[in-house]
Amino acid sequence: MVDLIEIDSERAAAGREILKLADELGLGAQAAFWLYNEDAKKWQYHLITPLVDEKGPRWVYARLLKVFAKVRLPPGITPLDIFVMGPAWNVFQQMLHIDDADNPDDLGSALADFELGSFFIKAAHVYRLKTQIDARANYFDIRVRRLLAA
Repeated sequence: MVDLIEIDSERAAAGREILKLADELGLGAQAAFWLYNEDAKKWQYHLITPLVDEKGPRWVYARLLKVFAKVRLPPGITPLDIFVMGPAWNVFQQMLHIDDADNPDDLGSALADFELGSFFIKAAHVYRLKTQIDARANYFDIRVRRLLAA
């Protein structure tokens, strides 16, 4: 018998809140989803943005950390639960080929026990999957600075 891993309602709501904040900041999130890391026995939130390719993950994450310190993440979520990746990440590229990816903003699609190339995903909770999105580093940087100054 396969154990079904389901995301709890608080974590699912937190994922929506994080994506909303990312959108307000102009992060340009092509994708947002929780993946269950079976080795670590925990959920990990992934934001996929072309800004990682343009500026690097450290540049993006450093700004997000400052925002999280001011705005506060939802209860039970820490910055260590959040990963920023570029759209070239092979797991994201494989996820774009999932049948449910036809609806790119289906907030809350749950997926379980599926293979993506050489990766096995025990469980996922997907908020957004888009093949491309407009993202501007200077816009994101300005929005972050304005939020921090407020």
